Amino acid sequence: MPEWEGLGVAPDILRALGDQGFSKPTPIQSLSIPPALLYHRDIIGAAETGSGKTLAFGIPIIQHIEAYKKRKAEQSPSDKESDLESQGYPLLALIMAPTRELALQVKDHLVKAAKYTSVKVAAIVGGMAAPKQQRLLKQRPEIVVATPGRLWELISQQEEHVSNIQLLRYLVIDEADRMVEQGHYEELSSILELIHLKKSGNMEVDQEDAERPSNSSKTPEKARLQKFIFSATLTLPKSFKKRGREKTVSKGELLASLMDKIHLERKRSKVIDVTSSRGTVETLTEAKITCTKEDKDVYLYYFLLKYPGRTLVFANTIDCVRRLTSILRLVQLNPLPLHASMQQRQRLKNLDRFKASNTGLLLATDVAARGLDIANIEHVIHYQVPKDPEVYVHRSGRTARASHEGLSVVLVGPEDLAHYRKTMKTLNNGEDLGSFPVDVSYLPGIRNRLSIARQIDKEELKVSKKKSSNSWILNSAKAMDIEVDEDLLEDLGDSHDQKVQRTKLAHLKASLNKQLKSPLVPLGFSGKYPTKTGKLVMPGIQGQCPDDESPRAVTDVTRNKKRKKR
Repeated sequence: MPEWEGLGVAPDILRALGDQGFSKPTPIQSLSIPPALLYHRDIIGAAETGSGKTLAFGIPIIQHIEAYKKRKAEQSPSDKESDLESQGYPLLALIMAPTRELALQVKDHLVKAAKYTSVKVAAIVGGMAAPKQQRLLKQRPEIVVATPGRLWELISQQEEHVSNIQLLRYLVIDEADRMVEQGHYEELSSILELIHLKKSGNMEVDQEDAERPSNSSKTPEKARLQKFIFSATLTLPKSFKKRGREKTVSKGELLASLMDKIHLERKRSKVIDVTSSRGTVETLTEAKITCTKEDKDVYLYYFLLKYPGRTLVFANTIDCVRRLTSILRLVQLNPLPLHASMQQRQRLKNLDRFKASNTGLLLATDVAARGLDIANIEHVIHYQVPKDPEVYVHRSGRTARASHEGLSVVLVGPEDLAHYRKTMKTLNNGEDLGSFPVDVSYLPGIRNRLSIARQIDKEELKVSKKKSSNSWILNSAKAMDIEVDEDLLEDLGDSHDQKVQRTKLAHLKASLNKQLKSPLVPLGFSGKYPTKTGKLVMPGIQGQCPDDESPRAVTDVTRNKKRKKR
């Protein structure tokens, strides 16, 4: 692996990279690793999603810590060396990420890269049992990956390992632009203040220098904190309204603001920007579907039936994700929801199930937009246009990773137009995206299915809400040992009314199941298509291709563009 060796990467880490099939570094890795590893420069890195940012900061940190541990072992007598190993090392590297899923993913990447070293890595995130994470910290991992909320909670509780940060040598802020946004992550500000307070004055003396004999002629040096700041949208211009007027903040102003917030010294920092002017990778194909708000379900269902590859659908709200999950389950798809209101265990379980299926379908809020590295996501669907162009970049970056092709499709309704135009102005010089090709002859059949599914969902949701409300009132009254006034309870009807309701739902479900068992066919078509093998097949949306070859969405978009150019 000569290209890695040329960056100064140690043999133990090279071996781990080889195990993972990383034969050569990506551009962000090639430009970041030498100055960080050889010259201890602070790094501000901007690179498209899927470009290998984690290893760009992970390799220098792991290699430096491994060298530090070996140096300490060589300086210690044999009996003290064993004590050092048993007692563990202080916290040397802190990596902060905005979401639990991203933090756990970063930890997994670093564990693999450190496979043949003695460096220990742990993840500290919310939503997981605090005692378990405290047990992890008692093992004294040199690298901790954390979300700011849980980390600050443990620091406030004076947990020994994370509170002892005066010897911290490396600080990483992943997805930094989001982490320092005003109104977000107040804990991050508190953590940064604490780090810089404890790293100032006498607290900043390097451990090696602190242990130097008092008669040593060398004056103790302050241990400098090396910082790594990374994001995919770090250098995108931002626009916002101030006093009714739209204001745009330039790339230079953004960087200056970020450096001030994180206490970066300009002369020590190296800015590395390998993003394109659009912010998305060249292997990403983008398209839009213009429709009414009511028809978004129709076009989404059409796409999922025709192109069954691994697909990630983004919505702006948890309620929207819940509604889509219910509707798509009724039409016998297998959607997996992912949003902030779910328990962490269920979120991780759904992610694992999504990764394990080549036709997986994940419905998510923007909790999944940043940093998640899931292999071979073929399609990203923006069911609702995000308010911020940066979020569009991060969402779309879940596909077309590591030089693979991918497709991003935006469903644009009248309510989305302002945000869509803002995104195109920021990323595409105001140019519109091409339209995604849709065979509209299938849409009437799809509308019929979804109309019944919506009726079922509406009826079930109405009953569910009433039962949930009653359950809450009854449980609260029981806890307070008081009687409940029946007028406070939702009316579920008598036994006859409930039987009528159940019968109505049963008829609707039977009608829907009957439609689902029949293939969707183009409006006005009767008969079968002959294939090249002579076999007759119904022209259903999922079985219309010869030899059972599933159509590729990217290919259809490209073919449609070529037709329009003729």
